[in-house]
Amino acid sequence: MPKNLWGNIPEAQSVRLPSTILQEQAEVIGELTGGTIRGELNSGTDTDGDIFCTFNMIVPSLNNYRYKLLLTYYRPPFVYPSTINDLANKESYKVEDSNAFEGALQQILTSNNVRNVLSSLLAQARSTQPHVQAKKK
Repeated sequence: MPKNLWGNIPEAQSVRLPSTILQEQAEVIGELTGGTIRGELNSGTDTDGDIFCTFNMIVPSLNNYRYKLLLTYYRPPFVYPSTINDLANKESYKVEDSNAFEGALQQILTSNNVRNVLSSLLAQARSTQPHVQAKKK
């Protein structure tokens, strides 16, 4: 066996990835709206080598209309700092850890602009659902 010049390999860091946090919120919005609005993540690597993840809100009853809410990205090998581009409010956040990521995300999700988008999408989705008429006796 060749001589080990690496020494002891360190343990993997315990880090909550932005995509994990966003996936949790995608599940939450689906539960809160009874599936009327669903969250969707798309991720990949851009031409600069940054890892990105977009968060879309999807309304199945509106022909799967997609509202692109935000984009987050970071440059490997490190996950943080990460950048969140808030597309609803046209703001950008640079966050240093998962706690800061969650704080910025909560600020985005509870903003007036996002609340207005949610309200509008819910109203449109509900107007497309068939109304049940009471049976006549």
